[in-house]
Amino acid sequence: MKGETVSGIPTTPQAMESFLCRNLATYLDIPPAHRIHRDRPLYSQGVDSLTALALQRRLERALRIPVPASALLRENSVSELAAVLADLMRRSTVAQGGGTAAA
Repeated sequence: MKGETVSGIPTTPQAMESFLCRNLATYLDIPPAHRIHRDRPLYSQGVDSLTALALQRRLERALRIPVPASALLRENSVSELAAVLADLMRRSTVAQGGGTAAA
């Protein structure tokens, strides 16, 4: 995963998906023989409003960006949420003067 994280923070959509799956697994108590499906909506995998809020706080601390609760409560899959978070990370970097936005 070289080049996919910086200080443990995911920088690519694929790395963000893996990061989300690891964090979701801790809240959903997924048995080792099962896995989180990246293309199924989060709610269909057991993410309710309380889980979403706990995950929101964890993501905000880890990624150091505000994460809208609505992104976790919509019918988003892990892949879709990863894309949203990657975009938020990119926007945050641009806002802090760390890069330029691509149109």
